[in-house]
Amino acid sequence: MVKKLRLFIGVLVLAIIFIFINSSSAAEFPTKSMEWLAPFGPGAPSAISLKIVGDAASKLLGQPVLNVAAPGGGGTVAGARVARAKPDGYTLLGANSATNGTALYTKKDVPYKNSDFEFLAEYGAFDLALIVKADSPFKTLEDYIEYAKKNPFGIKQASTGIGTSGHLCLELLKMRAGGLKIDMVPFKTAFELRTSVLGGHCHASFIYGGAGGPGDEFKQTLDAGGRILAVTTKKRIKAYPDVPTFTEKGVDVVYSAWYGIAGPKEMPREVSQKLKDAIYKVFKDPQVIQAIENLGYRFEFRNSEEFTIFVNEYENLVKRIVEEAKIPAE
Repeated sequence: MVKKLRLFIGVLVLAIIFIFINSSSAAEFPTKSMEWLAPFGPGAPSAISLKIVGDAASKLLGQPVLNVAAPGGGGTVAGARVARAKPDGYTLLGANSATNGTALYTKKDVPYKNSDFEFLAEYGAFDLALIVKADSPFKTLEDYIEYAKKNPFGIKQASTGIGTSGHLCLELLKMRAGGLKIDMVPFKTAFELRTSVLGGHCHASFIYGGAGGPGDEFKQTLDAGGRILAVTTKKRIKAYPDVPTFTEKGVDVVYSAWYGIAGPKEMPREVSQKLKDAIYKVFKDPQVIQAIENLGYRFEFRNSEEFTIFVNEYENLVKRIVEEAKIPAE
């Protein structure tokens, strides 16, 4: 009995020491450099925007933030690394609509779930616009939909492939507009996609953009001789007040590619709060906002609670699209 009591007391003391050490370590966070993983390589806008945020946050946190490229698997390589990382705040993810949305249902054997992450903040979105050539017979969204209904597979729609936001948005449009039949033509890059539409090889396409800055593909498309029929936002985009939304036209298509920051689940509360405090402050800086918008993003801030709800809703929408469109996992 005495031996068991001593053993119990020993275990209890060790547990208290462990908790004290962890609490002390969390209170002092950060004491070394942090790694923020970019899922699509160092040259991608998502990596550049993540570096902008990380550089600003490092000044507030007092330690360097290293922007680490971890491309592959449609963003799942980076997602898996962060999901299984030690939850101490030193490894974060450039969360996004591919890694934490489409990949979950269009890729096979993804080794994580969104419940494996703590979503800290969203900072930007690439909205989607349905574009056609300036002299296209489709002058309005109604023209496009009416033609598609009367001519199954008559519209050739350019896309960057299966499982992309453009593809899923097209499937959502087909479903929400009454079961349209549209032929999707895949291209490797957004440049090829846009060129195919402006050159008259394809009738239409969804492209990313919305900020109105120098990197905005909406602006580049309009300048090159394109026209936007509608955008996928709930409200009209500030930079394009004359362009209608799909919902205005009676078609419930609201869909954007989004970007934010997440960490592994179960980070200590003190660590999580320090990260949030720094990140939230960064997103109040007009210079940071401007730098993000210069990349073509529409700046869109959601705090941790709002972001978590948004990600869950987005995941549910992706799941419905993939199931209804019968998109196979690769």
